[in-house]
Amino acid sequence: MTISTSKKAGRPARLSRDMILQAAMQLIEEQGLAKLSIRRLAQKINTVPANLYTYFADKQALLDQLGEQVFSDFRVELNSRLPWDEQIEGWMEQVHERLLSNQDLIFLMGVAGTTTESLATIKSISVLLQEQGMAQQDAVLHAQSLLWNVLSFSLFECQAGAPDMVEKLQSAGNESTYPEVVTHLAVAHLSPLWQSNLRRSLDGIRYQLEVLNA
Repeated sequence: MTISTSKKAGRPARLSRDMILQAAMQLIEEQGLAKLSIRRLAQKINTVPANLYTYFADKQALLDQLGEQVFSDFRVELNSRLPWDEQIEGWMEQVHERLLSNQDLIFLMGVAGTTTESLATIKSISVLLQEQGMAQQDAVLHAQSLLWNVLSFSLFECQAGAPDMVEKLQSAGNESTYPEVVTHLAVAHLSPLWQSNLRRSLDGIRYQLEVLNA
């Protein structure tokens, strides 16, 4: 859908929540999340900031709605044909891969931690764990932890994978007094670190389920 603009600024009849959200996402894609502001957004759709406040109380309310939308568009379903641990592993891999393609998605999803869509994701995983014998409270906490695990690791990977950061880490490694450690660190390529993180997360859940079902 193409954003239509008005010849006269300040005509709220031409605005809608969907139009504002679409324009905000385009602005983020063009300039980055840090550049998003009510003023810039109003300029993009040729209106005045006051009209946007009719739909969103403040910038945070706008970000919350964007986060909800991203979760909705981004949602990855579990593959119920696979064993429970393979379902979760596949889900985490897909989310991780898609987040790496757009760092701003990570921030938007991060502000949407208790939206309907994020809670639906947590529920799907927690129900899966409950079916394996885990108590509801533990299952929900594990599901929340897995979601935040992917978000936080993906954010770390985007930042640590920047060329200047890689160069800095490699330089520090060359001067290290622990070469036997530095040799095995994931620096330029973080895939081994992600795989280790993924295995550790699932192994912890497997162990807890083994204890419960012993």
